[in-house]
Parts: sequence; structure tokens; C-alpha cells
Amino acid sequence: MRDLMILYGKTLFGMGLLLFFLTGSVVLLQSGWNHFGIPADGTTAVVWLRNPSLMGEVPVIEAQNRRICQGEKVYVNDLAVARDVNGEDISGRLVFQNEKGDLIKDRFNTEKPGKYTVVISVKSRITAKENKKSILVLVDGKVRP
Repeated sequence: MRDLMILYGKTLFGMGLLLFFLTGSVVLLQSGWNHFGIPADGTTAVVWLRNPSLMGEVPVIEAQNRRICQGEKVYVNDLAVARDVNGEDISGRLVFQNEKGDLIKDRFNTEKPGKYTVVISVKSRITAKENKKSILVLVDGKVRP
């Protein structure tokens, strides 16, 4: 009976020690990931090391409602500008959608007069956070002399 207790005691002690080391390894791995983590797009977050307060920040979209004449050529990239949390220009990463969720690429269609809602979104390379902004584009009918 005594030999059985010694055998099970050593086994339980070994399992407890193993559990202790595994828990410590997971905690160290998680803290390292939080400190030197990688955002969803795969770029390293070096800015987090210099300024950890940026982790919760979202990129800034600068866009205003626009009034456009019917038939005027308007490129969607001219509707907005975006800056990442570190001030870098990320306007090339802007995504433009109409109210139905369809992507608007290259030029904005100004053939029909009316009010159009454009949803602009951008995702930060540093924090992997997304920001959205809606603007209203008013296409005026052609004015006849």
C-alpha cells in the first residue's frame, strides 16, 4: 500500500509540475504576443513599442459632403483622405461603397441626378482597427441656359 502511495504521489507531483510549467509558458507567450504582436494584415507593429497608447486608435478619414454637377468626372479617391494612427497617409487603402454595399471603383457615376450615400472605410496597418464614415454626394441636374 505504501509503495502504491509513493508511485501515485510521484505521478501526481510530476503532473502538477508539468501543468505549472505549461501555464507559465502560455502566460509568457501571451504577454510576448501582446507586446510584440502582429496585426491581421501581417505587418509588425513597431509603433506599439514606441507608443503603446496607439493600440486602441483607429485611422482618421477626412471627407465632406459634396455637390457635383451631372456628367462631371469625379474619381472616388478625390472624395476622401485617410491617415493612420502614426500620421502616415493611407488614402490608397480606402474602400468606397454605396448604401447597398456595392463597391465603387475608379469613378463615381454622375449620369443621374440625385442624393447618394457613400460609405468610406479604411483599415489601419498598425492596429488592424477599421474606421468608417458616410458622406452624402448630391448630383445636380444639368442647368440649361
